[in-house]
Amino acid sequence: PSPTRRRAHACPGSSAAAALPVSSEAGRPTRCPNADGSASEAFFHFIGGMQTNKVRQLAGKVDVFESVDREHVVRELARRAAGARVLVQVQATADAADKAGCPVEQVGDLVALAADLGLRVEGFMCVGPTAGGPEAARLPFRRTRALVDALGLAVCSMGMTGDLEVAV
Repeated sequence: PSPTRRRAHACPGSSAAAALPVSSEAGRPTRCPNADGSASEAFFHFIGGMQTNKVRQLAGKVDVFESVDREHVVRELARRAAGARVLVQVQATADAADKAGCPVEQVGDLVALAADLGLRVEGFMCVGPTAGGPEAARLPFRRTRALVDALGLAVCSMGMTGDLEVAV
């Protein structure tokens, strides 16, 4: 039987990021043992505030860098993880102080820079507002989806437990 696939996330501040196995080749799954002795193919995504020191620690260990939202992070990724797969985090909420992310009006420039430097921008991710309930996320999610479609990207990652229905 073929191995199962799973996706793991390493979050900032956790020891999980430091303990990730090194992938044998960029973009190739890492074989991870299961409790029953079988193996799974795991693709590791890093989600969380991206800083240049984290790029240094995670280069070669992470398959997809999510939460990419600033020029200096793009440049560091291009330098340390050439050809890396990334998701740009879009700041589509009305309260910019509430969430990280690249402002909507700067997303096109950040994507162009990443592509020019050889990164593979696969799509966008967006975290909805923390106040206002699920309906408050509808407009930010629509903005993010429209940007994904306008740029012809494949991935649109939005929503958490409280606003998943609106995201879908």
